[in-house]
Amino acid sequence: MLPVPRTAAWWLSALAVCTTAHAGDLDAQFSGYGTVAATYADTHAAAYRTSWQQSRGSRGKVDAGVDSRVGMQLDLSFDDTFSATGQALAQRLGDRGKVTAEWLYAQAQVTPETVVRAGRLVLPAFMLSDVRNVGYSQHWAHTPYEVYLTFPAVDGAQLLWRDSWQGVRFSVQPTVGRAEADMYYERGATGLTPARTVFHRLYGLSVTAEKGPWTARLGYTGADATIEWSTMPAEPLKYTFSSLGLQYDDGHLMAMAEMMIGKTDTAHYDIAGQYVTAGYRLGSWMPYATLAWLDYEGTAFSRLPDARTSAVGVRWDVVKDVAVKAQLERARYSGQQFIDVTPGTDPRKSASVGTLSVEFVF
Repeated sequence: MLPVPRTAAWWLSALAVCTTAHAGDLDAQFSGYGTVAATYADTHAAAYRTSWQQSRGSRGKVDAGVDSRVGMQLDLSFDDTFSATGQALAQRLGDRGKVTAEWLYAQAQVTPETVVRAGRLVLPAFMLSDVRNVGYSQHWAHTPYEVYLTFPAVDGAQLLWRDSWQGVRFSVQPTVGRAEADMYYERGATGLTPARTVFHRLYGLSVTAEKGPWTARLGYTGADATIEWSTMPAEPLKYTFSSLGLQYDDGHLMAMAEMMIGKTDTAHYDIAGQYVTAGYRLGSWMPYATLAWLDYEGTAFSRLPDARTSAVGVRWDVVKDVAVKAQLERARYSGQQFIDVTPGTDPRKSASVGTLSVEFVF
């Protein structure tokens, strides 16, 4: 099943017309990426997942669906101004694999520095949002859950402006639209059940500055949201997410830190997350380590201790466009990556999680 929003469907129709009109000048490029992974959590007290959109995970046995995914992308260029991009992503959603449209937009290069997009877009809420699912582009087996909370793709419009000043490359990226998805953070009578979460009037702004090996990024996202609980009345909320990230990468040493603060108008679900990570490239090998924290500040989490995760791993670039990663982490049960936690389990205790993955691009 490939859900296509009405906005994206309109652009697909326009794309078909443009393709017919410019068939002689059409330039098409196909690319893709994928991850084949095995994840093992050494506990029967909870299941380990890597997205709010997953309702099951590893629970005392190897699970090949937690981190595995494959994406395929088609880029169409009609002339120097107009182009379009579509990306289909297959991954676990709920308790099974599904295919969705991750990107599906039309684009116009209105000036040498300015691009306007409309359709289905990934919200640039954090430093690695655009490539979060492209495991090959990252050093770790998966992004830290403490910061990289699940944001569904946005149906709307986006502007991207790039320029440079005094040797610093800047990009500014505002986004507006709406988004919705089934999020699995509600426990029903038979286990985890989906709560449809709708982000109305969503808006965001991302600002990035790059110079030499340094990259800094500031992000802000706001939305009127509704959580459609299955066991209680729908809950309207106003969300804001602020993020700040800094990265250093000279080709050998890579170090990165990022933090986010999530606020609601009711102070019910307020959180603050951060991580620090570093790795060093030794030829085709890159050992790395990551520490991450998630502080629960909202009234809904009053009995939940703050989450903590520590991880070590290694990346091995086997051949061109293929990498193998092995990662071992220790995470508290209070982390939101653990679901169906057995009643009575001490949330301050931790479980070990191992991940072995093959990442590739083509």
